[in-house]
Amino acid sequence: MTNGEAIEILRKIALYVPTGVIEPSDFYLTIALAIEALEEKTQGEWKLISMGLTYKYQCSVCGRTIETTPMFLPKYPYCHCGAKMKGGAENDT
Repeated sequence: MTNGEAIEILRKIALYVPTGVIEPSDFYLTIALAIEALEEKTQGEWKLISMGLTYKYQCSVCGRTIETTPMFLPKYPYCHCGAKMKGGAENDT
């Protein structure tokens, strides 16, 4: 299971508060902290794999590919797997 898949499962679990077992605020805080911990550990980068009319980049974490131009690459600060990409619009690395 990837971190991205784990994050999606946690987000789905957050929709269901166990009644009488745990305080809802504690439950949501626990889920939020778990998601944050997973997101912080996943760092990737878009690797250039081919050039043509558009450039093809591949996620270094899951292998997903996107086609764009270098000018628009910052519009992809995250991969669908949840990896935060180096050099993306929302981060400074």
